[in-house]
Amino acid sequence: MDSIEKIDTFLNLFYDTPNGLQYDNVWQKMKHVVDAKFEVDQILTKLEKDGYLFSKTFVYQIDKSEGKVWFLSFEGGLFKESGGYKQKIISDSAENIRLEMIETNQRVNQNVVTFLTIVLAVGALIAAIYYATELYWKYHWFH
Repeated sequence: MDSIEKIDTFLNLFYDTPNGLQYDNVWQKMKHVVDAKFEVDQILTKLEKDGYLFSKTFVYQIDKSEGKVWFLSFEGGLFKESGGYKQKIISDSAENIRLEMIETNQRVNQNVVTFLTIVLAVGALIAAIYYATELYWKYHWFH
């Protein structure tokens, strides 16, 4: 399973668990997906940084230690429903292809405009030479 599929699997887990999950619960449910616990940290951090998860810290009443619960944000739910990271890569790829086509068309148009400008300049030069010689021979200018 590649990294994108792993992250989408985490996104699906939180989408299916609206009450949030503690770290140990995430590890237990996702240890078949990730290779090590540090990968859970990395994925949770990425999803939180991207705004698709948020966390709340709480204090255990018994031993006064702190814990953290992660929840899917509203943006995370919308992102998951729109296809997640896999769909985002597909969309970005399609957008890149579209931009490359636009750039290619612009290069072609620029080359055509450059060629036509050169033709126009050569035509103007030929016309200038023609009229200068006509003025010289017919009207005896420049004598």
